Amino acid sequence: MTDDRMIDTIEALAATYIEAWSATDAATRERLVAAAYAEDAEFFSSEDGDLRLTGRRAIADNIGQVNERDIQGHGLHIVLTGTSLNHRMARVAWQMLTPDGQLALTGMDVLVLNDDGRIAQDHIFIAA
Repeated sequence: MTDDRMIDTIEALAATYIEAWSATDAATRERLVAAAYAEDAEFFSSEDGDLRLTGRRAIADNIGQVNERDIQGHGLHIVLTGTSLNHRMARVAWQMLTPDGQLALTGMDVLVLNDDGRIAQDHIFIAA
């Protein structure tokens, strides 16, 4: 994959990734998760302890729970604020905003991509 193609891919992947976390419709969310994550992807977060998930199904279930709690439950929405790429590692920066546009959370996720350009590992870093 050329550098230009990888840049286009990471921007598209980041948009799909943020949409997956934001989608309130379960079927839409499932489709987006399948497009973004490899079947055997791993997910790491220390937000609620030491969370490690393996497999697209487990990751999709977790995204659904977070979506119900934060997006549907509190009306928050996620905005992509930047991406950068270093070989097969991508940085995706985002903000979670309240319904009136106030900042609730900021985060930066480090994604390790597989040969197909899908997420093989997702490491989430959240700041208040």
